[in-house]
Amino acid sequence: MGKNYKIIALEDNPIYRGHLRMILDKLNYKTCKMLDSPKGFMNIIEACKPDVILMNINIENETGGIELTKKINRQYDIPTIFLTSYDDMLTFKRAKKALPYFYLVKPYKEYDLERAIELAILHKKEKLSRPQGTEAASCQHLFFRTNNKLQKIDYKDIKLVTAIDKYCHILLKDRKIIIKERLKNLLSRLPEDQFIQVHRSHIINIEAIVSLNNTATEVTISNQTLKLGRTYKAKLLSRISLIG
Repeated sequence: MGKNYKIIALEDNPIYRGHLRMILDKLNYKTCKMLDSPKGFMNIIEACKPDVILMNINIENETGGIELTKKINRQYDIPTIFLTSYDDMLTFKRAKKALPYFYLVKPYKEYDLERAIELAILHKKEKLSRPQGTEAASCQHLFFRTNNKLQKIDYKDIKLVTAIDKYCHILLKDRKIIIKERLKNLLSRLPEDQFIQVHRSHIINIEAIVSLNNTATEVTISNQTLKLGRTYKAKLLSRISLIG
């Protein structure tokens, strides 16, 4: 069954370009353009307004696709999936700075690309459907009341929030605090690019993730392993970059 997703692909390797076109045709995606050069790429984006961009990292130079993606991100909110032959950590670290939705190493499998596209689309739809005004404030901390005074917590120090009854247990780098607050209310006050709900009782700091198990049903934060709720799995996977 066809999907109405509009996709632009930038792939200069003729072999991989042919392979990519075959996969997209098989999956019945609506490919706007399949390009072998970044020339005029920004104009094509403006004309096509794609849902997803598939980007080879090695375009004209080893990091050309990364720099082009950074430029795209400054003007558009379009998820990019990197396609690359490089599986070294240095390239991956460079690629992370462009905030890709996925990082697929060639030769990738058909279902890997399909899942990456589907999750990128899902994340974009979820972001667009989120009510305006729910974003957390731009400050880097919040305050909680204790012993008749307000105590400051830096967001970066929060690793895990667990809801128990009407209370939130907040695990920090050096201690744990308990506040009387609903999990849903606390989530609305945390930066959405840093925190994500992974279970009806848990919010995690994405930077605090140590590992996911092979089936992505459990996530480890510090020395705690948490069950990953099925309804939250896709969203979490769309927020992390996969390699290999």
